[in-house]
Amino acid sequence: MQTFFEWLITPYALALLCVSAAAIANRKQGWPRRFTLLAVLFLYAGGHPQLNGQLAKYLEWQYLPQPIEAIEKADVILPLGGGADLALWPNPHVQVNSHSNRYIYAGLLYQAGKAEHILVSGRANELAAATEILLWMGVPPAAILQGNAVQDTHGEAIEVARLQNTLAFETIILVTSARHMPRAVATFTKQGVTVTPAPTVFDIVDCTVTDRCNSAARWDDWLLPDAGSLQRVGQTLREYAAWSYYWLRGWV
Repeated sequence: MQTFFEWLITPYALALLCVSAAAIANRKQGWPRRFTLLAVLFLYAGGHPQLNGQLAKYLEWQYLPQPIEAIEKADVILPLGGGADLALWPNPHVQVNSHSNRYIYAGLLYQAGKAEHILVSGRANELAAATEILLWMGVPPAAILQGNAVQDTHGEAIEVARLQNTLAFETIILVTSARHMPRAVATFTKQGVTVTPAPTVFDIVDCTVTDRCNSAARWDDWLLPDAGSLQRVGQTLREYAAWSYYWLRGWV
């Protein structure tokens, strides 16, 4: 249900519904044209580069990162799942994505002495994949802890709350994508787990602070939609939908 709810709010899903409605609507009353125009509007707005910037910035900049040396030490570092998958033939190694930086950042925090253990969480395949990535980074096997496999952030919060009692740890550095961090913090807080946010994977950056952006903004960035923006807007809206779903379920 959550996955369908997240998909339904995306621009391409809304456009698809409008096109489908146009195909079966009463032509004499002009409804096909109205639904078609609405589909075009969803695709244009959803693919507009500036829309994702405004929507994502509100989520991502709620928790801004600190220099590693300024982060207080904790009992465990907790990178949330979603950043990797086991190698499927013919891939020669674990498959990573943009969220895999969660594990890289967790490894850097461990190497900086911020905790003695890293607790990996997520689905069964993510537990194995995350462990392999951490081993690549030089984290010793004895420092990597695993709980039971879970399906989502709510499940991760419940499992970590259980492990706190079992393994007797208290302080946690929570590592996840910046866009996901507000929901993750709220979900863990709901389960009585206090965390120190350590966000990573910021999609919205400030070129005036970090002068390394590829190029200056062009006129088409403010006017023309593109497929990449359509995908990014969809991902951001899915996070808002997940927030709504968690709120309706009483998980945040």
